[in-house]
This record gives sequence, C-alpha cells and structure tokens, in this order.
Amino acid sequence: MADQISNISAGDARGVFQEAIGSLAEAALADGCVYLCAWGPDCGRVEDWFDQAFVVRNIANQTPDTPVVMTTSHEGETLDVALMFLTEMAWPDDAYADTCRSALVVVVANDDWTASIRQRFGK
Repeated sequence: MADQISNISAGDARGVFQEAIGSLAEAALADGCVYLCAWGPDCGRVEDWFDQAFVVRNIANQTPDTPVVMTTSHEGETLDVALMFLTEMAWPDDAYADTCRSALVVVVANDDWTASIRQRFGK
C-alpha cells in the first residue's frame, strides 16, 4: 500500500466555489489523504467538503467499512497553532498508522503564510 498523507491546507476559502473545493477534496483523497487540517478564513467549509467527498466516495465505491479520514478546521487559531496540531496531535485512524508517513502543507496565494511555514519547518 502506498504511503498515506496528513495534509494541512492554508488558504482563504471565502469566495472559492464549492465545486473547486470538492474537486480538491476528491483529488486529495484519491492521492491518499487520510487526515486534513484546514486553516484560514472559511476553513470550516473546506473541512465540510472533504467530509462530504469522503462519504460520497465510499457510497459510490460501495465501501462503507473504509477507515475514517479525519478532518479538523482551525479557524480562529494562529497558523502556528494549526501547524503544531498537524505535527503533534493529528493522528489518523489506526488503520493508517503504519502507512501515514508524510505531511503535506499547501498554501494558497499568501507569501506571509508560506514564509511562516518555512520558518517553522526550517526550510
């Protein structure tokens, strides 16, 4: 089995079409995302669309016993707190424990957030 991924998405989702968020969610799940931490304005909507994509995917594939893909949203928290949550507290479903080996941090169009993330991870 390929490595699964924990993911944080940092972006301003206000004004982003639901279809775009849904497409992102479907692609991330297909690529092995097993835990999403969403951060930024309207991140709760991003979390909701990931949850919906997970449910729809399992209904379409007739796989109701698939391990849960965990999602959280961190609106109202600092980016640093959300990153700390991702690296220290976000544990995927036990079924993914042996294969979840990566964290992907995605920033949409914000150089300040990118700089903060690079500083936190020393890159």
